[in-house]
Amino acid sequence: MADDIHTSSKGRLATEWAALKSAKHDAQPTITGPVAAIIVTMIVTLGMLWASGSLMPDPKIYATVNYDGGYKKIGVISSEEIFTEAEIALDGETIKSGSFAETIDWMRETSKEGVATTTWKAGVTLNAKAGVEWVGSESNFKLTTDSLSLISTDRNPVSVGEVIKQLEQLQQKAKNERVANSAAALEFGNNPQVSFQLSKLLSFFAK
Repeated sequence: MADDIHTSSKGRLATEWAALKSAKHDAQPTITGPVAAIIVTMIVTLGMLWASGSLMPDPKIYATVNYDGGYKKIGVISSEEIFTEAEIALDGETIKSGSFAETIDWMRETSKEGVATTTWKAGVTLNAKAGVEWVGSESNFKLTTDSLSLISTDRNPVSVGEVIKQLEQLQQKAKNERVANSAAALEFGNNPQVSFQLSKLLSFFAK
C-alpha cells in the first residue's frame, strides 16, 4: 500500500511539473512583425548616424560672420587668409585691377623713369581694400578691414612710389591683424544639419 502511495505521488508531481513548464513557455513574450521592423530600422538608422559622426558630440565649428551690414552663415571653415584688391582707373575707366602684388608689379613695369620720380596724371584714381577671406562649407566670404582711396590732381599729383608704399603698409597691417579681426568677426555654433538629423530621428521614434 505504501509503494502504491509513493508511485502515485511521483506521477502526480511529474504531471504538475510538466504543466508548469508548459505554462511558462506559453507566457514568454513574442515579437510581432511590425515591432521587429521598427527595431531593425532603429538599429540600421543608428548605425548610419554613428558611421557619419552625427551621434558624436557636435563641436561648435559652424561659423557665422558678423559685419557692418549684418551677418552671413558660412559653415565649417576650411581655410582663412588675407585678401587684397586694387583698381586703378582714369576718368572712370579701369586701367588695372588685381591683388596688391599684381598692381604693384604693373606700376613698376609701366614707370619708365622709376617709381620714385613717376607721378600720375590728373584724373587717375586708386581704390584698394584688404581684409580676411574665409572658405566655408556653406559659402565663402570676404571681410574688408582696411581700405585706401587716392586721386591724382594737377595740384596734388600722386607719386607711384607713395602708392606702392601705402599698399604694402595696408597689406602688412591686414596680415598683422588677421587673427584679431577674425576672432572679432566670427561666432561659432553647432552645425544645424546635424541638429536637424537628430531631431528627425527623435521625432520618428516618438510616433
